[in-house]
Amino acid sequence: ANQLSLSARYDDNEQFGDFTTGRIALGRDIGEQTNIWIAAGTAFKAPNLVDLYVDFPQFFFYANPDLQPEESENTELGITTVLAGTSLQASAFNNRLSNMIASNATFDSLTNVSRAEITGLEISASRNLADWNAQLSITLMDHEDKSTGDALLRRADEQANLRLGRDFQQLSLLLDWLWVGDRADLDPVTFGRSDLDSYNKLDIVANWQFDDSLSAQLRVGNALDENYEVVDGYNTLGRNGMLKLRYQF
Repeated sequence: ANQLSLSARYDDNEQFGDFTTGRIALGRDIGEQTNIWIAAGTAFKAPNLVDLYVDFPQFFFYANPDLQPEESENTELGITTVLAGTSLQASAFNNRLSNMIASNATFDSLTNVSRAEITGLEISASRNLADWNAQLSITLMDHEDKSTGDALLRRADEQANLRLGRDFQQLSLLLDWLWVGDRADLDPVTFGRSDLDSYNKLDIVANWQFDDSLSAQLRVGNALDENYEVVDGYNTLGRNGMLKLRYQF
């Protein structure tokens, strides 16, 4: 009825030194269909070679050789259960970051955010509805640059995802809907803080299995032709399609 998970990792980085990180998780079954758990861990992320040394002058973006590694401490508390034929999971988390790697104030390089904190709640549910497999997930977050008190860039406070899948003999169909709330960003002209509007995006994937070896997949991205931006000032694809054929020997 009890679970214990331990993990550890050691990094010997020639440029940034030694780092030891790990995670511990404790879980317990409550009845036949419910499990609760608590976990705590640490993480380390070194800047890559592009972050440190590769410039993109055509886009007025330059590397930062003075970047330091990003480190974090995180805790999580969660529960999984089954209620009225629906699988449910909820988890609350807190991530505390130091030297978080992010865009600088003028959006022409990268910098380290001295201290940042992200607290949130994730809720997911899945069940079968009239031969369709439905999966719904919702994420609520509060995030802050502790040195300025501002919200972190390009992170929505709310996000939701609904996936509906069904098999029709040789045909399988997936509808994948994503909603992302408002986010803070940097204006590409004034370099002041700006706001990005929320958006919806629907992707449709259809897969046809001709036989055991040959299959075809059609993916329609942004099927509703939503006009939105992930980064302020940069366009994203409208409705688009991709056809893929796969033969397995």
